[in-house]
Amino acid sequence: MANGFITSLLTDFASRCQLEPLVFDEDDCCHLLVEQNTAITIRAQEDRVTLIGLISGDEPSADILHQHMKGALTQGSPAVCWEEETGYIGFIHLPQQLLTASFFDESFANFIEWLKSANTQEVTNKTTEVPETNTTHFSTLRV
Repeated sequence: MANGFITSLLTDFASRCQLEPLVFDEDDCCHLLVEQNTAITIRAQEDRVTLIGLISGDEPSADILHQHMKGALTQGSPAVCWEEETGYIGFIHLPQQLLTASFFDESFANFIEWLKSANTQEVTNKTTEVPETNTTHFSTLRV
């Protein structure tokens, strides 16, 4: 259940975007269709807002999945997951401590742009060879 701050932030967001008031279901989710082709789910929780979007209904190749997961770890890109019933989705958590109207607006816009590019993204690194590791520099490590 969203707290009063998050509820107020999302109400203001809907007003700024000239949307109908956001209606949340029993799972604290609200579903939006942006530009007639991008479905976004906003999940409001007590301490954060999560943006969720469908990238594709098709299972991604291992290379694409790896590239998106690496982007989430190294570049702060949205995280991804594949579920047979749901499809290939991207999501990002926005902690309440960071939430302001401008931060949410910017995060929402960036997430939509990322979703659009994620479906058409090509793998930039097709190398499948694993580099050989020289273990001599690990000899001084102690656990």
